[in-house]
Amino acid sequence: MDWSEVVELIRRSISRSLNVEKDKIVLIEPTREEYGDISIHLYKLSRDIGIRQDRAREIITSSAERLDIVDKVEEEKYFINLHLNRELVSKHIITEILVRRDKYGHSDIGKGELVIVEHTSTNPNAPIHIGNLRNSCIGDAFSRILKALGFRVRRHFYVDDCGLQMSITGVGYDLLKKMRVHPHEEFDVWLGSIYAIVNLFVEISDIKKNLYQYLQEIPKNKYEITEEEYRYIKSRLRDEDPELKSLLRELSECYSIQEDLKNRFPEVYKGILRALENISDLKQTVEKWNYAYETKSDTHVVSTIREIVDKCMKDILDTLKMYDIEFDSLDYESDLVWSGLVEKVIKDLGRTPYLSRQNGALVLKLSEFNKSIEIPDLVLVRSDGTTIYTTRDIAYTIWKFECIGAKRVYNVIGTEQNLPQRQIKLALKILGKPYAENLVHLGYELVHLKNFKMSSRRARYITAREVYREAIGRVLERLARSRRTYSEHEKQRIAKAVGVGAIKFALLKTSRLKPILFELDRALNLEENSGPFIQYSYARATGILRKAESVDINPYFVDYSKLTTDEEWRLIKLMSKFPSTVINSYRDLRPSLIAEYLLSLAKMFTTFYEKVPVLSVADEGTRKARLALVEAYRVVVSNGLHMLGIKAPEVM
Repeated sequence: MDWSEVVELIRRSISRSLNVEKDKIVLIEPTREEYGDISIHLYKLSRDIGIRQDRAREIITSSAERLDIVDKVEEEKYFINLHLNRELVSKHIITEILVRRDKYGHSDIGKGELVIVEHTSTNPNAPIHIGNLRNSCIGDAFSRILKALGFRVRRHFYVDDCGLQMSITGVGYDLLKKMRVHPHEEFDVWLGSIYAIVNLFVEISDIKKNLYQYLQEIPKNKYEITEEEYRYIKSRLRDEDPELKSLLRELSECYSIQEDLKNRFPEVYKGILRALENISDLKQTVEKWNYAYETKSDTHVVSTIREIVDKCMKDILDTLKMYDIEFDSLDYESDLVWSGLVEKVIKDLGRTPYLSRQNGALVLKLSEFNKSIEIPDLVLVRSDGTTIYTTRDIAYTIWKFECIGAKRVYNVIGTEQNLPQRQIKLALKILGKPYAENLVHLGYELVHLKNFKMSSRRARYITAREVYREAIGRVLERLARSRRTYSEHEKQRIAKAVGVGAIKFALLKTSRLKPILFELDRALNLEENSGPFIQYSYARATGILRKAESVDINPYFVDYSKLTTDEEWRLIKLMSKFPSTVINSYRDLRPSLIAEYLLSLAKMFTTFYEKVPVLSVADEGTRKARLALVEAYRVVVSNGLHMLGIKAPEVM
């Protein structure tokens, strides 16, 4: 029995006695403990069901008193307050927890239905950073929650290896490879610097082309801004013209980025700049690579991009394994395109009245399909024949439903992708796909850092590896200062569990639709709202049971009448709400609900630990009952942490 079953039992009894539907019986928890455990607003209920208040009071009181789980019924102003039979309810709750153990909080509401959770899906041209990691943690936790609720879950990583970003990276990598310039750091970090530098040179070439038209001069070089040139342009051109003002602002920004990248990645910067002496139009080269890769028409381009993608993906997946995050499928965007599925989707949309050609591009007229909402039309194919990522995502979504057989698909993608996700859903409706509404966008907000702004344009980010190593290092330092003696194996195991748990919990505890400020110091704090705080409470509970190892805790042979304190009762009631919390986290698409719940539970256990003696209590029956309560707490916390992808260490 859990709390929802307690409430349901009372609701069903009262509804039958009143001869009304269960939904009419609204049960609430009083704000003050002296008002009992469950309350009914008598005045509101009698009004809603059309019965005299005194008659409703009589029926409700009689119905509740007949239930063995109700100890006492009282009336306070407009409310009828029910005090539960603590002994009986405690027996039901603790017994269920200790019998079901690692299945407590699980259910079968999914009935084996196949669902796909696509998450992370970061571009394979840079390391996964702390912002990406929020995506990974949300996706992994939600997958675990779905699995606990009886769904058959597949975790997919969409490898975005098509598009201009990958072609920019591929061109730069190819230039350096020919010059025998190799990475001196981790490959994904090195690759991120290549993308930032080549992308910068493309931007600079465009800006200089426009600025030198104003100057009516020819630049000495296309891709770099020298200090002398920067000062010359700023002195020659005034910013009265709005367009020129914008160009000069972009020039200043690019110059700042250039100097930053030149200082941080001198070998890559100089190598690419030197190689570009033989390339007259970098932007055109990138566009040719983009077309060649999407159409699979150049074996050198295909092999080069696949080489960097595979190497970068290895680093990304290895990093995620540090956080115990894995996938069931890696879905390459290029494979989808080369299979002909994207082309088929475009042809199918072409048979509808909503596809038109504008200035050489194919445009899906979403505004005409649904005039009740404001949504811009979608360019499916550029004038050069290449598709945009949203077009490929439409095909990918169809593949997930029709080829994999998913009944529901959850896409964990930042809220900045709200519009493309809506456009995909509308495109599915235009195609008459019945599963369009089963495509769910799990949006999330950004991760901010104190005194540091991440930027892929500047190759500035705090990588997930850096955060992992720093967290592990700090935990190891604490363990070294501890009075307790640990083996080296124990130290490493605890450091990983606590370090990873701290990071993941910090990224999960806030509602996904709110931005978060990530601070490692706070995440690792044992005394604040952190993952380690919850883990420490679990280790404390384990320590109590370890010291009482000779006591056999059989839930069927425990005297629950010994659990008489308010601290015990509060803890038991809150533990009974774990199953409904899991279900609500699924229905509300909020893994943070479980994190919030675990924090509340750990705080409540800490109060119990400080105020209620367990091992030192003289009465053996009381000692045994409290040990059963402590063991039940361990079960609930362990199950909750597991759903968040966090380990529960027995020693800290």
